[in-house]
Amino acid sequence: MLIAPCTASTLGKMANGIADNMLITTYLSMKAPVFIAPAMDLDMFAHPSTQNNLKRLTAYGCRIIEPTSGFLASGLNGKGRMENPETIVTTLSDYFDDKANLSLKSKRILITAGPTYEKIDPVRFIGNYSSGKMGFAMAEECARRGAEVTLISGPVSLQCSKSINRIDVESCEEMFNASTKAFQTSDAAILCAAVADFRPEAIAPQKIKREKDEFVLHLKPTNDIAAALGKMKRQDQKLVG
Repeated sequence: MLIAPCTASTLGKMANGIADNMLITTYLSMKAPVFIAPAMDLDMFAHPSTQNNLKRLTAYGCRIIEPTSGFLASGLNGKGRMENPETIVTTLSDYFDDKANLSLKSKRILITAGPTYEKIDPVRFIGNYSSGKMGFAMAEECARRGAEVTLISGPVSLQCSKSINRIDVESCEEMFNASTKAFQTSDAAILCAAVADFRPEAIAPQKIKREKDEFVLHLKPTNDIAAALGKMKRQDQKLVG
């Protein structure tokens, strides 16, 4: 929980358990870490009652993000200005990085995500509505836990952290080739992609023109990535489908 800006009044209520508004009742019910970024006039911040409230809240386990000195709403200059939002975010990031669960440190994880597009002609394809969000979220979490992540993604608009080795593909065949290659050196694979089950028997070299009302499209099965990795899997590897 982050309270920013936190006024002198709110500090006093937090320190003394005066639950007369939604913010304080939420604070008193909070089991997560609490960060406080005070913001007030310099004399209010320096007052002994405010300083005592800060000491009491620190004793309760709250973490104080000290205000900076600068121009204040009163027109005065002094300590009481809320820390810059960018610095507050950095403080939170550093805290959670220190507390990070590195249970996957030194592990190599392969993750597939998103749809595949199977071409009919240069402008048409068979696809699906997969957003890739679940696969990307799992890739970020594995990376946060210390894993070396290879993310093989179909066509999506999502971005991922630079620490993740991202391989962009379009068709099932491209994802199949990339996955079977990457799995050889992986400790585990998590298959989140929505891979097309069928692809056109033949891809037209040019846009198919409408010449009559009916059009017959012959399909054939695509490669089964999960089955192929299952056959490759060693005893020391994990495979999640």
